[in-house]
Amino acid sequence: KGKSFTLGVSNVHKLDSIKSVTSSNTKIAKVKKTSNGKYKVTATNKTGTATITVTLRSGKKATCKVRVFTPTIKLSPKSKTLSRKKSFTLTVSKIAKGDGISSVTSSNKNLATVKKTSNGKYKITAKNKRGTVKIKVKLKSGKSAVCTVKVR
Repeated sequence: KGKSFTLGVSNVHKLDSIKSVTSSNTKIAKVKKTSNGKYKVTATNKTGTATITVTLRSGKKATCKVRVFTPTIKLSPKSKTLSRKKSFTLTVSKIAKGDGISSVTSSNKNLATVKKTSNGKYKITAKNKRGTVKIKVKLKSGKSAVCTVKVR
């Protein structure tokens, strides 16, 4: 929601040109020309899909489907106290369709490590040191969530 990207139109024959670039649903995504062959597509604050259609004077068309969603994420547990050299499973869920996990990282690998075990599940293992570490889950949309782990 509210994000934008540049849509480039290329490989147009020298005897042809762009007639129009339109959105099938301007309540979802709007299109504005920025320069020769470049268009800014901006998502509105509504969720849904829109198709951006490029029409050439020759009648040829190309489309780009845009899906606008609200990024969501849920971690279970949100925090955990762990004995040294012990582990637990961090579950990532409630991710919006069209989004995905970009990374899962430990703020201090000397205190705890992260290993993916299955889709949406990560094994967090405490090292042999005491302290507090944050496990950060970042989504492709940019949204993130943190699980705070206290190693004792």
